[in-house]
Amino acid sequence: MSSNRTRVYHLITELEPAGAERVLYQIVRGLDRDRFETRVGALRAGGSVGAWLRAEGIQVFEVDMQRGWRGALGLAGALRRLSRDLCEFAPDVLHTHLFHAGAIGRVAARGANRPRIASHVHTVEGRSLPWRNRFDRLTLRWIDVEICVSQAVARDRARRIGAPESKLRVIPNGVDLERPRQLERVTRAKATTGLVPGMRTILAIGRLDRQKGFDVLVETAPHLLSGNEDLQIVIVGEGPERETLERAIARLGLAERVLMPGYREDIGRYLARAEVLVMPSRWEGFGITAVEAMAAGVPVIASDVDSLPEIVEHQRTGLLVPPEDIAALANAVRSLLADPATRSAMSDAARAASERFSIESMVCACTQLYEELCNQSTRRIEETGA
Repeated sequence: MSSNRTRVYHLITELEPAGAERVLYQIVRGLDRDRFETRVGALRAGGSVGAWLRAEGIQVFEVDMQRGWRGALGLAGALRRLSRDLCEFAPDVLHTHLFHAGAIGRVAARGANRPRIASHVHTVEGRSLPWRNRFDRLTLRWIDVEICVSQAVARDRARRIGAPESKLRVIPNGVDLERPRQLERVTRAKATTGLVPGMRTILAIGRLDRQKGFDVLVETAPHLLSGNEDLQIVIVGEGPERETLERAIARLGLAERVLMPGYREDIGRYLARAEVLVMPSRWEGFGITAVEAMAAGVPVIASDVDSLPEIVEHQRTGLLVPPEDIAALANAVRSLLADPATRSAMSDAARAASERFSIESMVCACTQLYEELCNQSTRRIEETGA
């Protein structure tokens, strides 16, 4: 291996295939290997993204930190293991993702070679977690830059922890625009696993978590499905709210009309059948699902919160509605279902708008940031003689 390559160590909480993990994978995979040497660390073992990385020839180190109280008891050991791996790899830049990896990475790096630190913030935090804010404020001086996936995240970080503008860098997520185009729209007429042939589909995709507002969509379902026997609602994903959502669907007597096929990799098959994608989030740092739907030419109906107005242009690529407003959501869906001409125009506009969020743009921005951080390190050494 060339000794003059920039070493970048990515650290994340786990490597299950969710939004932040996919972003990490695309950044690492997209970096020029003649210029960068990378390693990925994960606090928790397992996860299919780790297998994807290894298949690309990327080293993956599993810190093997346990969940819950076992993880808290084993924190000192996890810090030692991570610090040793950082010392061995000697990164020029430590690029952390999500809160737990960011917090532990910051501490472990102080026992290693003290690389430049970029902390990647993937979401607007919709919960009240004052202890996290306190930790971030106290350790803000240990990091060089916070990468924010949207302007909304940057505003949230400035408000929550007082991060100065000089430490905030907005780099929108890059999305694999070909992934949702796996099947052409002509497959609309074909049966797809879990879907009823011949039915029009209202689609939602994401982690089954309160943040995503799928409970609002379920409560909206009777207003949408009544009198529309050719309509079905499909919620693709897994998460802690599955049982709660299933109970609500059963209570409403809609088990055969509101389908939950679980986590799926072949989202192109679902997008190919969708009339609209509904994204009723309560808070959102970016909205990868919205971009994937737009890339497939599917208009998006989303909550008017946080980053979503940065992605969905109201009445051009989709519609924005107030969060947790069942009536507004129902009216928006009904209006698009009843207007094929508007849906078609939005479909074309959505495809064009999605091009702003390419993987290449994200990787280029990260490459530039790494170079800036390394140049700062060089100047610091020259000025101090260290």
